[in-house]
Amino acid sequence: MDTVTHITHVENAVRIIETGAIRAKPITGESVLKDGKSRVVWFSPNSWSAGSIYGHVSFELDFASLLANHKCYFVENPAFETKTYRYLITDRKYKRLSLYSASNDTPWWKDSVSGKYLFREGCTIQFAVDMDIHVNKHVQIAFVDHNSDHCILRGNCANRERPAQHGGAHFFMRAVARALDLSETKSLLMTDGAFTSPVQGAVDHLRSSVVQRASCLGRVRSTDQLARPLVRAIFNAFANGLDEEGLAIAALFRSQDSLRSALNKTLADCLGIENLDDARFDYDE
Repeated sequence: MDTVTHITHVENAVRIIETGAIRAKPITGESVLKDGKSRVVWFSPNSWSAGSIYGHVSFELDFASLLANHKCYFVENPAFETKTYRYLITDRKYKRLSLYSASNDTPWWKDSVSGKYLFREGCTIQFAVDMDIHVNKHVQIAFVDHNSDHCILRGNCANRERPAQHGGAHFFMRAVARALDLSETKSLLMTDGAFTSPVQGAVDHLRSSVVQRASCLGRVRSTDQLARPLVRAIFNAFANGLDEEGLAIAALFRSQDSLRSALNKTLADCLGIENLDDARFDYDE
């Protein structure tokens, strides 16, 4: 349990980057913590084998740093199909809750030899953190598959059953379309100066989903002043599910090579790097 994750949909993930923090929100489900006032951010060390119901974008937080200098209370065992243990991480004192005392017989504990936090298989662990979580050096961004049958959002979610790289591609598309500066965030997408594997998959999917489907019959070159605004318009269309509209705009480029170069340059500028290939993940290592 080196890390715990907070998973959300692309639109909310972009807002998190814009504000620099995962904002605590009111508790909506059944819980003894639900009092109309409490606001929390949910984290879990568990992964979703069938895809997450919460979205595509995973904010992975170093658990030791999350726990440091805070109190941890056991809260409850929600009546879920899978045995679930819910905890509260806070700076406050709760007389009605018991401080959690971790040992080898509890659902999660700190190994005395390795110093790592571990948790038992076959159960779900949830941490409610009653404070905003700032997106900093202790956070890594990854992308995960969306569940095909269920979604936490009410109504129809267009991203159900979509793979991780699709969600990651849409994250970058929305960021570029909004002219969001990701230069301060790029370290959360990289390890040792290179994209992580999920991020590289998202970048590759972004380029292929546009370039390989575009019939470029226009006159725009990648170096033209019009290229960047066109790329933003293409990404905005794709991010909103208007693929055909995006491809119609992409057709204004003179060739797929020009379109690809314009996409690469615009995304690289958004990330604050010279060239996307300089940060490419090496699958052979």
